[in-house]
Amino acid sequence: MKNIAGIIYYSLFFIGLIGTFLFANKGLDSTFSFTFVIGFLLLLFLSCIYFIIKILLNLKSLTLNQWARRLLKFLVLASSFSLGCCVLNMVLQRPDPFDVSRLGVPVGTALGIVFWDMMFLKKGEK
Repeated sequence: MKNIAGIIYYSLFFIGLIGTFLFANKGLDSTFSFTFVIGFLLLLFLSCIYFIIKILLNLKSLTLNQWARRLLKFLVLASSFSLGCCVLNMVLQRPDPFDVSRLGVPVGTALGIVFWDMMFLKKGEK
């Protein structure tokens, strides 16, 4: 049953993706295209919420040692990505080499890398 649900989900995703690209490239301004794109965005939003909840539920199975390793890995990755962004901004001679609003991408990327595998764990795995 899970396999059929996955096939239906991915079919809807790819149909929605192709349809959204076509509507965006053709510039169609009909109520159908607007409704279609809003429905696809709702599918993406609900998928993100599902994956976040799944990650949070799987985080309960981690031991304290695993939490510490993941936190250390996150801090190292986030600081190195932030440092890389600051260095690139200085090399490219952009004004304001350090801005707090530019920390979102490095922190989000580090979170994604550190906790990516938590989405795919089954019950009882660590």
